[in-house]
Amino acid sequence: MLKKILSIIVISLILSTANIAAQTNSNQTALYTGSVKDEIGVPVNAEIRFVNLSNAPIITRANQDGSYTAVLRQNSNYYLMIKGYIEFGGLKTFEVPKYDKYREETRHFIATKLVENLELVKCSLFNDKDTTISDKGIEFLKVFKEFYSLNKNLQFKIYIPRNEVVFKDKSIKKIEIVNKKKKTTTIKIKASDLADEFLQARTRNLQVELTKAGLPPKLFKIEFDQPTKAEKIVNTKNKKKSNEKPIIVPNTRIVIDIMMKM
Repeated sequence: MLKKILSIIVISLILSTANIAAQTNSNQTALYTGSVKDEIGVPVNAEIRFVNLSNAPIITRANQDGSYTAVLRQNSNYYLMIKGYIEFGGLKTFEVPKYDKYREETRHFIATKLVENLELVKCSLFNDKDTTISDKGIEFLKVFKEFYSLNKNLQFKIYIPRNEVVFKDKSIKKIEIVNKKKKTTTIKIKASDLADEFLQARTRNLQVELTKAGLPPKLFKIEFDQPTKAEKIVNTKNKKKSNEKPIIVPNTRIVIDIMMKM
């Protein structure tokens, strides 16, 4: 009886090993191992997901000692999502290169524990100086949904820069018929009103795309802030003189507003 049980165990181990080999011995995959620890080196024990929108997320776990194992597709970019944490420096991608053969790699991650007022990411959700959401912005919102699905106790603030676009007072001529005669009147619109209209249009478009991405807009408080001097775009009029390239400034910041107890 004991021999029979041992035989069954051995066969199960062989089948399990064969399954892993079949999964990893493809020239399209790479076996990643490593650890997830916080900034002072304490192991993180939590569910983790490697997110690539072209494929289903790779769901695994960082163990008690922080170690993890994951089979990832080559020639792909992944976001690392960690329950209760975020990769140090905010949401960002890392590349799994194309090796053209099965590969084993080691990669260690540093994680930051989620707390209120923590900045999660600086990105450009909007097209430059426009009210519409960019294609990359739409893609990022889908990625952010994966982050939220792991951390549903969070509410967020999205900051949009107030003076990314500089408006000037505007005059509009309006023609009316008065007593069968054409009368031209001039309507003046203040720069501040144009700026407010621009920001409100961005807000409406963002709320629409949040809904499309499966993110409840009520969880996102949208506010407007002033960029720092270092974040201001170089004046394009001076570009020809100085040959300086304009600074690419992210037009959105996402911050944790409220953490609810689970």
